[in-house]
Amino acid sequence: MPRSTKTVSLNQLRVGIFVLVSIVVLIFLILNASGDINPFNIDVDTNQGEVVLQGVVKKEDTRRKAEQYARDTDGVVRVRNLIKVEGGT
Repeated sequence: MPRSTKTVSLNQLRVGIFVLVSIVVLIFLILNASGDINPFNIDVDTNQGEVVLQGVVKKEDTRRKAEQYARDTDGVVRVRNLIKVEGGT
């Protein structure tokens, strides 16, 4: 029985990497431009449009804003917000 193999061209790989990097960079720039969120306190990871936010912020409002900014970014299909609020549980 023949095995199914899927090959990825170099161009497809470049496009995939560009999309991943673009989402992370866009979210970083949006957080930075917001003025009320330090983007260096939040790690942004992405895989196939799913974004995972991690880090520690001082206020719940900041945590919610970071999530909303990520959700509003083109190419994002799902956001997992693992950001913790300093002093929170």
